[in-house]
Amino acid sequence: MIHANHYPSRCGAPHFGGRDGAGSRYSPSTTSWERGNGCTGKDMQSEPIEYKWEDADLEMRRAAEPYQDEYGIKFETLLHFPREVLDALHAPAQTAAEVEGTVTIASDRDTSILAHMRVLRRIAKVAGSNPSDLPDSGREEYRSALVEIYNRLPSHPDQLIRDGGTLCLGIEREGRFLAGQTGWLPKDVPGIHAKRIPFAGGLLVGLTKCQTATASERCVIVDGAIASGATVVAVLKKLSASLPAEQAYPVYLYSVHGSFEGLRAIMRYGTLAGMEVRITVGHATPGINDHFYAVDEAGDVLVGDLGDTLFGTAPIAH
Repeated sequence: MIHANHYPSRCGAPHFGGRDGAGSRYSPSTTSWERGNGCTGKDMQSEPIEYKWEDADLEMRRAAEPYQDEYGIKFETLLHFPREVLDALHAPAQTAAEVEGTVTIASDRDTSILAHMRVLRRIAKVAGSNPSDLPDSGREEYRSALVEIYNRLPSHPDQLIRDGGTLCLGIEREGRFLAGQTGWLPKDVPGIHAKRIPFAGGLLVGLTKCQTATASERCVIVDGAIASGATVVAVLKKLSASLPAEQAYPVYLYSVHGSFEGLRAIMRYGTLAGMEVRITVGHATPGINDHFYAVDEAGDVLVGDLGDTLFGTAPIAH
């Protein structure tokens, strides 16, 4: 079913607009989407470099080890996103063919979502760089706002999950947790840890063992919020390695918020990987900072680190 607020890129530049917290409109003519940098899908470098843990260089492993220790996990692979790869993934599209897919922005139709986004922004600002100091009442208000936005998305993955052949993935921590809060994913669905790690001006993404897509017809991914898009791109890269080259594989992604840059990155990589990416987000806005968090026009974070804010953990020092 195509909603009025779907924006297929094959029909022109997608409108990653909706409204910001103040209610203003963003359209293709006023966003950076159409203002490109001369790159095309063929000549841009937009492929992260994947390493098995044991093959990654020492500096990469040293950067990733604190995350393994903090969360009690073991990365199977590290994917390196140098800054130039992130820039290419985030760049405005020159042609619709670069970023085929569909994005639904729920707040374009349901403006009640904006009030919940303001709650997330307010609490993220209070939490600042030390979410562990946030009182329990603030954490509960934050969780409730996230769940309210999920519940207001115009499509839910329930039917897809009931159909046979659907691979379900909940990205830990917040994606898997919130999918459980809404009852979207079966309780026995294993989570996958996809941790973004600052490294040499770009990012590493550490991935724990991920199910393959070989025996599935489609994939449902529930994430918390999309900023750089790197964690989802890393998961898509792992899935694509197990797919036949000629197979068009549908991927349904659900998230509370997406930056324009992160949404572009996911759609662009999905196009290169031969996937049919269909994204549903509560709200979308332009702008990420040098730490790859979604920010507003004043440079303030919009939702912060969902996992740290939800669970009261202190950010890992770098």
